[in-house]
Amino acid sequence: MFLERNKMSIHTKKIIYYSAQLILAFLTPQLLFRLLEGSFLDFNYNFVDDFINLNPEIYKFSYLILFLIVLWFSSILGDIISGSIITSTIMIAIAYANAQKMHSRNFPLVPEELSMISEVKSLIKMVNLSQLLLIGLGILFLTGLTFFIKYYFSFKLKITFKSKWVFLFRTISLCFLSISLYSIIQISNPDSAAGKYAQKKGIEFLEWNQNVNFINNGFVLGFTYNINSYAMEKPENYNRKNIEKIVTKYKKQTAKKTDTALDVNVIYIMNESFTNPAKSSNIYQYGENPIPYISEILENYPSGQTLVGEYGGGTANIEFEALTSFSTYFTKGTPYQNSVSKVKDFPSIVSYFNDLDYQTTALHPYFKTMYKRDLVYQNYGFDNFYGIDEMEHVGIISPSLHVNDGEAYKDVLKQLNSNEKNQFILLITMQNHIPYDPDYLSNEFYIENDTIDQEKKQAMSAYLGSLNLSDQSFYELTLELSKIEKKTAVVFWGDHYPGSDIYKDLFEVDQQQVHQTPLFYWTNYQEKDSELGTISPNQITNNLLDIIDYPKTPFLTMINELEKTIPALTKEIHLDSNNHIIGPSELNSKVMEDYRLIQYDILLGKNYSKKLNFFELLN
Repeated sequence: MFLERNKMSIHTKKIIYYSAQLILAFLTPQLLFRLLEGSFLDFNYNFVDDFINLNPEIYKFSYLILFLIVLWFSSILGDIISGSIITSTIMIAIAYANAQKMHSRNFPLVPEELSMISEVKSLIKMVNLSQLLLIGLGILFLTGLTFFIKYYFSFKLKITFKSKWVFLFRTISLCFLSISLYSIIQISNPDSAAGKYAQKKGIEFLEWNQNVNFINNGFVLGFTYNINSYAMEKPENYNRKNIEKIVTKYKKQTAKKTDTALDVNVIYIMNESFTNPAKSSNIYQYGENPIPYISEILENYPSGQTLVGEYGGGTANIEFEALTSFSTYFTKGTPYQNSVSKVKDFPSIVSYFNDLDYQTTALHPYFKTMYKRDLVYQNYGFDNFYGIDEMEHVGIISPSLHVNDGEAYKDVLKQLNSNEKNQFILLITMQNHIPYDPDYLSNEFYIENDTIDQEKKQAMSAYLGSLNLSDQSFYELTLELSKIEKKTAVVFWGDHYPGSDIYKDLFEVDQQQVHQTPLFYWTNYQEKDSELGTISPNQITNNLLDIIDYPKTPFLTMINELEKTIPALTKEIHLDSNNHIIGPSELNSKVMEDYRLIQYDILLGKNYSKKLNFFELLN
């Protein structure tokens, strides 16, 4: 009788166990949806509830995706409890990463950024370590719980899944679930089963504006849509014949290279999070001007503003535009990660100067593998690339927690003095990158607004103090460059506004200004003022060649034609030659179509234009 009661007890526990698995299988996707969507909506679950109520079809589709993922892991691990816990562990990590990115840049996490997990050494300096520790402990707890549950039910309740029928069922389930999930991630293709289902349910995706895409369709569907999307859509009229027509047209408009001496050193400085505080002084009141020297340069040298497509981050996209003269208006994600790192001999300002027998060098006082720069710079054709491990000067000065600009400039000067060849040097700085020294406080640059909380005042004070250091360092650099007899030109621009939502108040009222940073062209041999207005980074090289009187390739002739009508171009903001905002319909010009075809040809196409010497000077 005792044994029968014991057997009944085990039998009852098994029923409870299987029931719990079924409940968990249906409950977990619901909880995970709320977590992931919450990470996109500042964890305001009233907003999450509103989203679910207003978008039932999107919620059902998102739920289905998460449900299939839970079952997929369950098929691998052998039980739903383990599958749910592992799925939850992964989704918690994704939700944390998305929340951090939203806080820093007001832009959601996209799939290709998951590959940056290999850059943990680089990323760990940019996040809150106490939060990261809590997440890590939570993941360890869930992993331990998984092993405990499997041990307890396998040995204590004698539940096993070693039967060949069970194994066969798991295998069939895994194959079915894999096919289903693979079909769903094709949703970016409107002709796929998932794409047609989305259309049938009235779900519309906005590939040209991923922020709105995520807002309208939720994090789960927005993320899924981007898993299998191309770096750039193929234009319908892309073929060799049309590329040949474009190449021929702009070759006819391009002047041939003359025997005029081309002997100007060129230095590109993309300064991390560098902005002009005067442009936001209507919202943020502070003491002294943090950048007096650069303000003077902006008045006396060719200058303007750079319209960038990013806010609070996305440095690699601005860098891509500045170095290649292509535009992220046409692309998805980060070209450095999804395309440029795979294309050998990618045309750029680097290859332009290589053809003129310049020595080309890149300096970046951070880890070389970030954004796959080690591969990208090799494809651009840089002779040398020095990261933080190779650079000689890597000192840090408060309030920054990264390498000081002045230190990095010492390596620039060292490189300039290394030999007699003409040189092109690219410096991507780090000093003004978040986070800033939390103990730093400057009375000179203290924010006076009563409406801003103390923590933000502290952060902005530190940021303005860091800008002041950048200003001083650049002054010292120009003093040294002025002593050099060889002609030298410096192109300086800020990559984007700082992260961590320091400028949230400005972001909410002036979208254009939070996407504009200072740009100027300084030389040690001439001082002449010219107003460039607002241009995109893709026009930086075009303007440089005009200023230093260097010849252009047929490709850059096309870029010059583009500037005459559309000097500033991002996914969300487009400006005409009068710096007035224009709508998408006004972008339908012949030069824009030529531009699109050439960019596709190089990024994902057959490279017809490169084979036809479109990116080379005419002799």
